[in-house]
Parts: sequence; C-alpha cells; structure tokens
Amino acid sequence: MEDFFVTNPEKAAAKIQINNILMASCLAILTILWGIGDRPQDQGLLAQLVLSVPLLYVSSIAYTKIAYREEVKWWDRLGWFSGTTATIAILNAFGIMTSSAGYPSIAVIYFLLTWALLFVYTCINLRYHPRAVGVKVFKYGYVVTLQVLFGLVPVLLP
Repeated sequence: MEDFFVTNPEKAAAKIQINNILMASCLAILTILWGIGDRPQDQGLLAQLVLSVPLLYVSSIAYTKIAYREEVKWWDRLGWFSGTTATIAILNAFGIMTSSAGYPSIAVIYFLLTWALLFVYTCINLRYHPRAVGVKVFKYGYVVTLQVLFGLVPVLLP
C-alpha cells in the first residue's frame, strides 16, 4: 500500500519559508485591524487569523525535523495538516473580510474561484501522478470542506 504522504525535504524547506511569510502577513493584518478600530466586528474572522499563527508556527517547526531526523513521516503529516489548516483559515479570513466590507457576492465568487483553481491544480497533479488519486482527492476535499464550514457559511449566514 502506498503511503498517504510522501516526504520531500526540499518541499519542506520551501513550506517553512511560505509559513513564515503567511505568519508575518497575519500579524500585520491583525495589527492593522486593531490599529484602525476598537475591535474587529467578526469573531470568526479574528479567530481564524489569530489561530493561524500557532498553526503556522507548529507547521514550520515540524517541517524542520525533516532536515535531520531519520523517521519523518509523522512530522511531515503534522506539518501538512497544521500548515494547510492555517492557510485555509487565512483564505477564509479574506473572504469574510470582503463580505464584511459589504461585498458578499464578491466573497462567494472568491471562494468559488479558489475551488475552481484548486480543482485545476489537482487535475494537473493527477495527470503527472495518477496513482496518487486518493491523496489528491483527500487534500482537495479537506480544503473545500474547511472553506465551506468556516468561510462560505459565515459569508452566507452572517
């Protein structure tokens, strides 16, 4: 049976850099939100931005283990789940902010476009790695599910 995730040290190093950029972006957004008003109005938006910071941090430190540990499977999985969950939360926050600014239809288009582009990405990935269909479908479904529950639902049912 093929392993669910395949560890790649070069990819792990790149993910650490991406996580650092996303973490800095979250902190900047939070600083701006707190600086221009008393408090952000949407608790779901605030929660997703705040919680993404420790998720990104844990993802980064998990990915660093791949550089020098012999057994890395569980570090890689922890890095993927925490990093992907944080990234989804950040993407959700942008959709919620767009809706909160008075543009819910643009927020819905934003989510639909994100899913369409990720679907194309998944199809291309499957074109080159057809045996990874289970992994790719799971990853796509994970992203869409979390975005529907914590991004689209708050936009449609404020």
